[in-house]
Formats: sequence, C-alpha cells, structure tokens
Amino acid sequence: VKGSKTVWANCGASQFHLPYDEVPQVVPGHMGLRYDSLEGLKDRIRLEDTKEDKCFQEYAILIEDGKEVVRIVDQYGNVFYCRSSDGSEQRESMRQPIISKDEVDTYGRGLDYVEFDCPIGSAPKIAAFYESVLGASTHVATESSSTNKDEAPSVVARVAFGKVVVENDDDSSFLTQQELVFRETQRPIPPYDGHHVAMYVGHSQADFEKAFSSAHETGIVWVNPRFSDKTTDLDSAREYRQFRFKDIVDPSTGQVIFQLEHEMRSVQHTAWPGKNSDKK
Repeated sequence: VKGSKTVWANCGASQFHLPYDEVPQVVPGHMGLRYDSLEGLKDRIRLEDTKEDKCFQEYAILIEDGKEVVRIVDQYGNVFYCRSSDGSEQRESMRQPIISKDEVDTYGRGLDYVEFDCPIGSAPKIAAFYESVLGASTHVATESSSTNKDEAPSVVARVAFGKVVVENDDDSSFLTQQELVFRETQRPIPPYDGHHVAMYVGHSQADFEKAFSSAHETGIVWVNPRFSDKTTDLDSAREYRQFRFKDIVDPSTGQVIFQLEHEMRSVQHTAWPGKNSDKK
C-alpha cells in the first residue's frame, strides 16, 4: 500500500516501512526472515526470475547447517536470508493490522533479526548503550558468520527483543524472539542513508515513558522532519505514543559510535500488533 511517500509491507508480526524517494535506502548488512515453509517462496522467486523486469537482482538457494536458506538481493542491494521454521522460535502469534481492504494473511511469519555491519571496536559499546539507555538484554561474543563461511570470526553484539530464553547456565547462549545484530567488520561502511527500525517498548505505558525519559536524559531524542510526529518532551511522547532517536552513543563518553533511526513505540500505539494476537 502506497501512502504519503511511504510504502508499508506486512510480513507476519513484522512490517517494512519503505520511504518512497529518488535515492534508495540500503541496510549495510542483511535481514533474516522466517517462513513456515520455503516452498511457496521458492516457487514465486522462480516464476519472477523468468521476467525481464524482475523485482530483484539475484537469488540463491543455499545450505546452512543442513537446511535450505534462500538468499535474495533486491534491486537496490538490500540482502535477505529466508529460513523455514523448525518450531524453536520464541515468537508469539501476532500479526500486523490490516493495511488494505483486500489484504490476506502474509506468507512470512516475520522478521527474525536485522544484522548491521559496524566499525571495529564498536560492538561492546553498542551493547552497553542498549543496556544502559533502554534496559535491553544484550550479548557480546566473537562469532563466525553463518552467512559467510569464508569470513574470519568477529566481535558481535546481539540486542534481544521480546522473550529471552537462556540456554546455558553461564549465559553464553540464549534464544530471543527478535534481535538487532551488530557485527564488527573491516569492510568500509557506507554513510548512513536514513534507514530505520521500529519497535515497541515494554509491557505498559509506564515502560514506554521510562524509556523516553532515559533517552531524553541521554540527549538523543530526535525529530525526523519527514514524519508528522514531533516528539520533544514527555507530553508530546504521550500524544504521539512514540519517539525517535538516531544516535547510538558510547555511554561513558557520549560520543556517537553508530547511527540508526529508531522509532520507539508504546504498546498503546494504534499499530501495536499485540492487539491482533491469537492469544486470548
């Protein structure tokens, strides 16, 4: 559905916000999508691949830990890794509000994670930011890349969203509903182009207001002139039921270490997908 300079595309419990402009936005990293089955996706891709004006650059069907993974690169260079469900995902049954009168349930279950390339030395500081400002559960470790076996292991910060299930007694591994992943790389990182993520904060309006107050005290609350919400203080945060920031800062120095616009929403927001949960 094309709105005012934005296209919305539902994927299960998740939604893509796609600004309509002359210059495309490209995530420096990749996105992980989850499906109940990849068969329908593969059929649609193969059919689209026969068209002269197909909607993607390329695709590949890969094997990861003995299972098929579909890698898709869109027309602008955004990379998606699509995986089938094995029943272990920590996800509740939710879906986005209907955005078209002709809409049917989406094929995808939702977005598992977004992985961003980040500078060497920044991952632990990014994790510290999410812990101290937003109270998020994080995990920092040196890991091999599941999508690039030829790449040397690198320091990775994982920021958990939703339920967290610890697998080991030493907290060395845990399952999450969704993640933001920041992987250190020596590759050049392109200048930030305005891509953003949106998320819902806590379980209540009080949780949302606490997150806003923390962000405001840190000095990172920001207004994107592209959108109608203009949150600058607690009263306007309550009015719009959301706020934005784009600077991830080192909590010890205040120095900006990464930029990514965050659209932080209250569970009282009209678009909260929890209202569409199958759970009673």
